[in-house]
Amino acid sequence: MPVRNATVAVIGAGDFIGAAIAKKFAAEGFTVFAGRRSGEKLAPLIGEIEAAGGKAIGMSLDARKEDEVIAFLSSAEQHAPLEICIFNVGANVNFPLLETTERVFRKVWEMACYGGFLAAREAARSCHGRLLDALTQARSATMHELAEVRRGLQVLKGYRHRTEPTGTRVSSDV
Repeated sequence: MPVRNATVAVIGAGDFIGAAIAKKFAAEGFTVFAGRRSGEKLAPLIGEIEAAGGKAIGMSLDARKEDEVIAFLSSAEQHAPLEICIFNVGANVNFPLLETTERVFRKVWEMACYGGFLAAREAARSCHGRLLDALTQARSATMHELAEVRRGLQVLKGYRHRTEPTGTRVSSDV
């Protein structure tokens, strides 16, 4: 396994897509900083990465909280240069539009759009213009039923043009 002097931050290192992303980057020699709201649930992922010879650090992280996003990405950058930030929060809610309350919509918006904004902004600062890949993973049922959130996610894609002078790249897929 190659070893790199670089970190990857995975915001939303859940049990499926986020875990697979973390394992792939660890296998490529990156130190992975894995964050999710229930940080204690990261223990199996960290153990699996370490058993395969990789390095990973798990932290509790609520992507809707600015101070937590800043601290998470700062920790990754202090460990080794932060090369990639992946935004993969699970804003997956399966309510039909007419049954979606304002509270549910706001929570999904906060996770998918506001959390994505915080991650993109702070990663652009931490990455020093190296590379930022923001993966916004939202379940298709949610996006079909909550069209406003889908439009909100387009805001994140708009940052592509605003970060070009720094050399930072924002994309919606990995």
